[in-house]
Amino acid sequence: MTAASSEAEVLDMIPIAAAVITSGTAAEPAGFTGSVWGEPRNPGWLAVPVSAESSTLPIAEATGRVGVNVLGAHGRPLVAAFTKRVERSAQRFCGVEWTFRDGVPVLNDGIAWFACALDAVVPFGTYRMMMCRIEHSEIRSRHSPLVWVNGRGVPAGEPTTEALR
Repeated sequence: MTAASSEAEVLDMIPIAAAVITSGTAAEPAGFTGSVWGEPRNPGWLAVPVSAESSTLPIAEATGRVGVNVLGAHGRPLVAAFTKRVERSAQRFCGVEWTFRDGVPVLNDGIAWFACALDAVVPFGTYRMMMCRIEHSEIRSRHSPLVWVNGRGVPAGEPTTEALR
């Protein structure tokens, strides 16, 4: 018999795709490490949870644009860069290669990316769910995506037993 687990412990066991969510302008980009859920319809949709206190949220609301950069197994340094606390979100882009395409910052090291119109922001506990309509998407490589499980980045397709400990 096992001991009871907290909801947080159980939720940490659900693998989620690691992504860098971006917005802003070419002169003042913004971004954070996050996750995303997709609905492949015509048009496609992405749901992106963001902390209600995120500095990127008001920028996305002002521009009406959201970029989603899917990270590959080699993307752990990007997770760290876009998770760190900074005075201005644009500081997270220092030392990161990126371009501005279709109205969003696009990371050169992502394995895929989406440019989206922000259609709605919905309350979701202490978060907000950004409802994003996909306007452009591109696969850059077929490498394994990076998934987040139990607080650690693990390449998809590799055993996650170690990450679950």
